[in-house]
Amino acid sequence: MRKPWFPLKKLPQQIEIIDVLQQVDKNSARPLRYWSQDESRFGLKTITRRVLTALGIKPVGPVQWNFQSFYLYGAVEPLSGENFFLEFSHLNADGFQLFLNEFSKAYPHSLNVIQLDNGRFHSAKKLTIPDNIVLLFQPPYSPDVNPIERVWQFMKDKLCWINLETLDELRKKVDEIIQSILPIQVASLTSFDFILSALK
Repeated sequence: MRKPWFPLKKLPQQIEIIDVLQQVDKNSARPLRYWSQDESRFGLKTITRRVLTALGIKPVGPVQWNFQSFYLYGAVEPLSGENFFLEFSHLNADGFQLFLNEFSKAYPHSLNVIQLDNGRFHSAKKLTIPDNIVLLFQPPYSPDVNPIERVWQFMKDKLCWINLETLDELRKKVDEIIQSILPIQVASLTSFDFILSALK
């Protein structure tokens, strides 16, 4: 077991990713896979979006202000569109550790480079990073370079203006959305040119 390493200082400059991948590849007999990871909150408060109406008609959308929620921890592979999601009640280091452990078990035969943001719990001292995972930290305050953000946007667009009464109903709806997303759709959303070029 080892601690996180390889901070990524100048993403999206392709050379930074190439340097990291080459260093990792030299020290591994396992195939390398590149993932994008993040967490997102899903709750009963209505997700609003723009509404089309006739000229002069005020748009109206039904909303509710229920603040019950849960978090999805997710990882997507831009190259293949493969994805991995787990639900947790909180956003913290304990949840992230469980996520890493389960992710490691799901992909044991590859060395998994995971791009993620600088959330404090992502680099907590008590974390133990599995041997088949390398954490690659993107620059602070740069969600635009994290491909999984587009997956969260896609999922929440599917939930806009939907008012559900319980978290169980929301879980079922979110699960339906996840099951309906094809790998080719995930790849289309997340295959940023600078990542694909570095992987070549």
